[in-house]
Amino acid sequence: MVGGLELNPFTWKKLIHNATNLRELYLDGVDMSSIRESSLSMVKNLSSSLVSLSLSETELQGNLSSDILSLPNLQKLPKSNWSTPL
Repeated sequence: MVGGLELNPFTWKKLIHNATNLRELYLDGVDMSSIRESSLSMVKNLSSSLVSLSLSETELQGNLSSDILSLPNLQKLPKSNWSTPL
C-alpha cells in the first residue's frame, strides 16, 4: 500500500478508547499490518452501539476473536482480503 494510510498500535488504541458511541467503523484500505491480535481484540471494548465493521484490504494478520463477532448489535462484517484467515 504505497502512499496509503497506516494505522499504528498507538493510534489504534487511542481510536478505540475514544470511540465510545461509534456505530460504524470502516478502515478499508488502511494499512493495519502492525496491529497484532491482542490490539485487534480491543474492538470488543467498543460500546454496544457498533453496528458495522469493515476491515477490507487492511493487511491484518492473525485470528479474529470470537468476542468481536458476538458484539450485541454488530450486523455487518464484510468478508475481507486479510493476508491470513482471521
